[in-house]
Amino acid sequence: MRPAVEHDLSRSAAAFKDIVWPQISPWFGGGVLQTVEAVTASQMAKDLDILAGIDAWHVNGAVRGIASRIQFGSHAWDTFTVRLKRSSGVQTEYEKRLMAITSSGGWLYPHITVQAYINQDALLSAAACETRDLILFIRDKPEKVVRRSVTDKGGRADFGAVGWDSLGLEHKVLIYRQVPNA
Repeated sequence: MRPAVEHDLSRSAAAFKDIVWPQISPWFGGGVLQTVEAVTASQMAKDLDILAGIDAWHVNGAVRGIASRIQFGSHAWDTFTVRLKRSSGVQTEYEKRLMAITSSGGWLYPHITVQAYINQDALLSAAACETRDLILFIRDKPEKVVRRSVTDKGGRADFGAVGWDSLGLEHKVLIYRQVPNA
């Protein structure tokens, strides 16, 4: 893994644990959040992240996996953003989650997906949903998914953005939005 990518992943993991989780943990009845990279042996942590999409464990009398996506900047887009396709042909999060959800193989995937927008160290907004609901919504409601292509050093990638409010019309979505200063 490139050093810049590793740095970004560690930054996101720290932001999720230190900034996002304290705000949203009541949604899940409290409990402890353990980042995968902090509590899992190196190769297994990579497999959980890359293959299963699990970034953290939520421990509260039982254990479940959480996928977290943190975007840094001054704007909160209030969407769940999922990579749909890569020009390289390497499997994407969407393809892996869809396979795990729809197969009868019992494959591991994160039960919860959380997306958050952070400006410096301030949480602008965050939302959580069941991963199954998000992935099947993308598959079954393509007209409600905003698609964008991004090109970087790794090639072109296509992303799907699902508005929190749009998904929330059909599925449970928990949303936190920062109250603007009066």
